[in-house]
Amino acid sequence: LTVPAGITVRAQVSGGDRKPRLMVDDATSDFTAASEGNYAATATLGGAHRLTITQGGATLARYDIHIVPDQPPSAAWNGPVKTTPQAALRLDYTAKDDYGIKSATLEVKLPDDPAGKPMTVALPQPPSGKEVSVVSYQDLTANPWAGLPVELRVVVRDALGQAGTSAVNSRINTTATPA
Repeated sequence: LTVPAGITVRAQVSGGDRKPRLMVDDATSDFTAASEGNYAATATLGGAHRLTITQGGATLARYDIHIVPDQPPSAAWNGPVKTTPQAALRLDYTAKDDYGIKSATLEVKLPDDPAGKPMTVALPQPPSGKEVSVVSYQDLTANPWAGLPVELRVVVRDALGQAGTSAVNSRINTTATPA
C-alpha cells in the first residue's frame, strides 16, 4: 500500500470468537468490539513498513506499506489585491497541496511595525482539489487598521497543519479608491 505520511487507518473484522490484533511494525494492539461479532481498530501509520491483522493465531491480512511524504502547501497571488466599489478587498489567489487545502487565512500586517503581530482573517474554505484558484471578498472597513497601508499574505494549511504562505501583496490602503 502506498499511503501519505500521518494517515490513520481503520481496520474492521467481522466474525470469529477471539479479538483480532493489529500490528503496525512491532507495535501490537487489540481490536475493540464494535458490535456483536464485529471488531474495529485504528492506527496512525507514521513511518510504518508493515501492517498485519491476526485473529486466533491466523494471519487475516498483511500489507507492506510505502509512506509518501506529505509536502507542505503553497499559496500565490494571481494579481494585485483590488478594492470593490463597496470598499471590500478582492483577493485572487492560487493554492496547491498534494492532498488538498484544509483552510485559508489572510494575514494583515502594518509595514511600519516589523515586530508586530499580524491580524488574521479567516477566509472561506477553498474548493477541493490539489490546485485551486480562489477569489474571495473581504470587507475590512470596520477594522481599526482601515485606511492604513498594510501588507497582505494568504496562508493555507493542509490536513496535517502544514502551512504555505504567499508573498506579500503590495502595500495597500484598505480603503483605497476602487480599481
